[in-house]
Amino acid sequence: MKKAFSNYLSKKLVLFLVLMLPFGAGLLRGQEKPNIIFFIADDVDKYQIACFGGAVFTPNIDSLAAQGMLFHHAYVNSTVCTPSRYSLTTGRFAGRSRFAPYLKDYPIGSQGLPSFDVGLEQDLMNIGYTLKSQGYKTGWVGKFHIGEDATLNGLTNDEKKFLKTASPNDPVATELFQKEEKAFREYITNKGFSWAKNIYEGNLEDPFDEHNLEWSIEAALEFIDSAGGKPFYLHLNTTLLHGPDGSWEQSLAFPKYTGAGLIDHELLAGMPPRSTINERITANGFNLNDNPSGITWMDDGVGAIMRKLDSLGIRENTLFVFLPDHGSANKASLFNKDGTNIPMIIRYPAEISPGNQSSSLVQALDMIPTFYELAGVELPSEYKIDGKSLRPLFSDPTAKIHESLYFELGCARSVMTEDFKYTAVRYPEDRIQDILNIKEEDLKDKVMKKLIYLTGNVGISTRGIKYNPDHLSPDQLYKLSEDPGELNNLAEDPDYSQVVDEMKRILYGYLSSFEGRPFGEFIPGTNAAPPDPQVQEYVRNIQSALRNGATLDGQVIICDGNCVTTPTTHQGTLKQYQDFPVSRIIQDPSACTISFSEPVNVIQVIDLSGRIMLTGAGRPGTDFIMDKNVIPPGIYILTLRGKGLMQTLKIRIDP
Repeated sequence: MKKAFSNYLSKKLVLFLVLMLPFGAGLLRGQEKPNIIFFIADDVDKYQIACFGGAVFTPNIDSLAAQGMLFHHAYVNSTVCTPSRYSLTTGRFAGRSRFAPYLKDYPIGSQGLPSFDVGLEQDLMNIGYTLKSQGYKTGWVGKFHIGEDATLNGLTNDEKKFLKTASPNDPVATELFQKEEKAFREYITNKGFSWAKNIYEGNLEDPFDEHNLEWSIEAALEFIDSAGGKPFYLHLNTTLLHGPDGSWEQSLAFPKYTGAGLIDHELLAGMPPRSTINERITANGFNLNDNPSGITWMDDGVGAIMRKLDSLGIRENTLFVFLPDHGSANKASLFNKDGTNIPMIIRYPAEISPGNQSSSLVQALDMIPTFYELAGVELPSEYKIDGKSLRPLFSDPTAKIHESLYFELGCARSVMTEDFKYTAVRYPEDRIQDILNIKEEDLKDKVMKKLIYLTGNVGISTRGIKYNPDHLSPDQLYKLSEDPGELNNLAEDPDYSQVVDEMKRILYGYLSSFEGRPFGEFIPGTNAAPPDPQVQEYVRNIQSALRNGATLDGQVIICDGNCVTTPTTHQGTLKQYQDFPVSRIIQDPSACTISFSEPVNVIQVIDLSGRIMLTGAGRPGTDFIMDKNVIPPGIYILTLRGKGLMQTLKIRIDP
């Protein structure tokens, strides 16, 4: 009788659990290792995502945020693809790389310049191998763009040269692209991943240099289906939103162009037809100038993955992370705005309640130790990791994870707290000698190649200089509470000398953890050097030129002080915002006069060394007047404080 009753209860319990699906499935899955999707977009700024304030149509990413947690203060440690993607695959700062080509360029004992030559080491200390060893199926889809070593069996130099001028309709071009894509699949699996498909080596290349998100998403869906009940980790990398913006619209017309050449079949990506993208943007009230097609196209890819998880009933136990490798407008700098500060979202229904937001300081590489903790991984002692698990934020979005963050790129290093950001630019001795050896007549054409953070990549490296010429200053201090845009360098202001010393102490703490890597005067070593006076004179001349109206023309920049241009006299010198209390600005030969539409209690005019030149107040009917006998022509920082108001912007005083 007892046995029959026990069997009856067992049958009833099974029936109850079956009837409880999908709710019961979610409860059962809560005891399993989670699936993980790491969706890494390319070159995305916050204004390109609606839930971060953008005037754009991104309903799927917005839904992901509404169902999970949005991060306001998430940062990447480097702002170009290779070092950032290295960190997003290992959880380590790129400057720790022991990748053979990087060590060849920068042997241990010398100052490293982490850039495009770091890569995944042979020791397999990366997310793909580590989770695979714990029973996960680990997959890589889309863009790779991390350094390559001698184990890659890719194209020869002659084959690459052929592709530069090949027609996309040439079958040989497709054959070579297929060969390259296959080589990268093998390379990635040799680096520890279980599975790889539809790989782009890096940025788009001729003759198939068109984005094809559907090609990447199709492989992602295939991988998810192939997991077969095992926990899976998907490292999904899109080529969008790598610019220029106009390339996204152009790419819509080439659905058969892929990273494996020309394809002859329709892609099954579960995404809306490309032809509907612009229609949906305008139908939802958005402007195609502000919302180029690529933004919503990228969002469609996120939506396809979300729907796949729902269709399989695995949303509850799948951690879905969306972030880019870095920003776009200020890439190749260490400025936060549109550079290191990125849009980041985590959805994990098993542990994160919907609609959460966090303002805690976090870094993108924190995702790797987060994944490891959730998967129950115990790392070997030799696995060096720099991030911290973000899991405490899942239950308490205000939890403090970091007191400070560290950034690196080429010859620049930076640290940030909640209040301040400090950046040190230190050229190694060999770079200093290269600069000093440039002939005077060649300075204007050649010095920029040596002053940028990176080696030789002049194009993107000038974005930071255009944003703020102090990008090149050896020491930079920004008070983030008053200057979130990092426009007013306070490093030489005596009032902030103690802050500079404290930030240098924090930076030293990070630098001293890099075994065998000197840096400037912080960590002395073979080629490490303090700022050179003559090099700094070049830098000051460049900054003077830019602050007085000079412009960059490709890699050519005013560098010797003889070509400083006089800015054209104009009235609208202050950038206007809808909620900004300035109603009018007028300049005449004797003064610059600012009128206000609402009270401003404190006004400060600060020169670019951080010296306060003038203070005052303004309100409707009472103008703020800058006497040009007191304020000489030049670029200044204008700070305005009032009730609920704090603005810091640049203003140019004309002659």
